[in-house]
Amino acid sequence: MQTYISTPQRRRPETAVQSPENKWRILRDLTTARKSFGLSDRALTVLSALLSFHRSDDLTAETVVFPSNRVLGDRANGMPESTLRRHLSSLVEAGLITRRDSPNRKRYARHTESGLMPFGFDLSPLLRQRDVIAAEADRILKEDARRKVLRETVMVTLQALAAHPASANDCADLNAIRQRLRRKLDIDALTILLADLRAALATLTPAAPAETQDLSGNDSQNERHIQDSDKTLIESEPETTAPKTSQPSLTMVTALCTELAVYDPSPIQGWDDFIEKTARIAPMMGISVDTWRQACATMTASGASITVAAMLQKFSRIRNPGGYLRSLARKAAGNGFSPMPMLHALARGAS
Repeated sequence: MQTYISTPQRRRPETAVQSPENKWRILRDLTTARKSFGLSDRALTVLSALLSFHRSDDLTAETVVFPSNRVLGDRANGMPESTLRRHLSSLVEAGLITRRDSPNRKRYARHTESGLMPFGFDLSPLLRQRDVIAAEADRILKEDARRKVLRETVMVTLQALAAHPASANDCADLNAIRQRLRRKLDIDALTILLADLRAALATLTPAAPAETQDLSGNDSQNERHIQDSDKTLIESEPETTAPKTSQPSLTMVTALCTELAVYDPSPIQGWDDFIEKTARIAPMMGISVDTWRQACATMTASGASITVAAMLQKFSRIRNPGGYLRSLARKAAGNGFSPMPMLHALARGAS
């Protein structure tokens, strides 16, 4: 009887990269974070072309591709070979790909007794750095969002400052700030600018606003614009004390509607003070006296004031503040009105 001795099969060497990842997701994150890795958009074009030679959408342990420079250049939108080599070098220097050169510098895969021996561009460093790339892309997106909100806050503060009668002699300075805002300022520059604007606004004494047009662009073109005093603005609604119990507390409103302090940094002493303050701010937002009176009549003065304060938090997103308030007032006249959903939305956004 013959005895058969089984010989152990050779196993491929294990790689440190185990789990797959969608290659296009990594490329998308790297596009967002490319400046952090010192890459140009042309380098990302070359990387995209390299990824297209990988047969699966998911990068796995088999991450070596073998295109020639000519074929790779054609797939990279016809990129010249000299330019292609420069961007390949930048990808290598960034630690995103690795060259595996053959003795004759050709790119191919050779089958040997120990397994496949590939010579080409290895994409495994890209897979290993996927978490770093994703974290950097997330940081940049959050920073961009913060910069956008900060810039919008600067614009609202600047509008409030320009609307104040005491700023009439500072037109040149305000125009200079507007010119600065045409450039892409970083977060530090915007933070300093906002602090300066708020300091300038705090030095101004509260005053009745100048004649302000309603921004609605519809029937408000014929509405009477605000010339009245603060008392006149709220005289149509006798309820100027605490709102009904179904409405929110003043503490909750002021905690969520922080943009009020941009227009008037003085502390709010109570509901009467809160209503008077929003009555002064409403015309700065382009809300006419007729619109304000209608809102006070249908929502109550406290409800209209809370609504205006909530609108101020999202002012940059409201194209037509006067028309928006009129629409809410009409709803309130028919079915009752509560500003709570607006405050809940602000609370969710702040969480």
